[in-house]
Formats: sequence, C-alpha cells, structure tokens
Amino acid sequence: MSEDLVREVHVHVEFIKIGEIDIMNEKYTAEVHVQSKWKETDLTITKYDPKVNWNPQLYIDNILNELKQTVEYSIEKENGHLMIVEDRILKGILFIYLKFNLLYLFSPLILIAQFMEKMELANVNMFCSYRNYNKN
Repeated sequence: MSEDLVREVHVHVEFIKIGEIDIMNEKYTAEVHVQSKWKETDLTITKYDPKVNWNPQLYIDNILNELKQTVEYSIEKENGHLMIVEDRILKGILFIYLKFNLLYLFSPLILIAQFMEKMELANVNMFCSYRNYNKN
C-alpha cells in the first residue's frame, strides 16, 4: 500500500450518558460511543489487526483522566468495498472549553469530545457526526 494514499475516515460520535457537569472546574463525565469506518485497500483481509493493518490512530484530545475504553473491530462489505469498522465505548472525565460571560449564563452548555488523529493530516480526511442520546 502506498503511504501517499489519502484515506477517508468517517467518525460517528454518540453521547450515551452525560454525568456530572462541573462548570467551576471546567469538566464533565461522559460515556461515549465512537464508530469509525474506513475503506480497506487489502481485499484479501479476513481478520483486522490494528497493530498490522492501517489505522487512523484516533484519540480524544480533551480527556482529563485515565480513559476507560473497549475497542472492537469488524469487516463489512459496502458497495463492493471492504470497510473496517472500529467501535469504541469510552468512559471518562473530559475538559469543557468555557468562556464566561453574563450574557451566556442562561444559554445551553455545549459539550464536546474533541477527536484528533496521530497520522499526518495530508494522509487522512476525517468526517464527523454527533448525536446525543441521554441529556441527564
């Protein structure tokens, strides 16, 4: 595989549970499901191994503590292509980027999980979508 190949990685983020929101210390707890999907160039692959096969090496940039996570991989056929699907369930404390202003005291709080990738930006195009399940 050519290292110059640009990969498209589709990332879908779902907040399963949002726990305590600590505005004074700019942090919140969350349980997040992250599904990443990309096209595999090796059409003979039968089992995916992230240590051997290409991986976008995604991580959460605004994590504050030890992250508890489970990761599973699967291979799907989609429109004649092999797609690698990475499913992660993440639990941890995340940093909130806040700008305090009296005008925003009654505005909704926007919580994010900021995803980054360790690969060179020229080699990965990342497309993200978010969905909240539980607003408790």
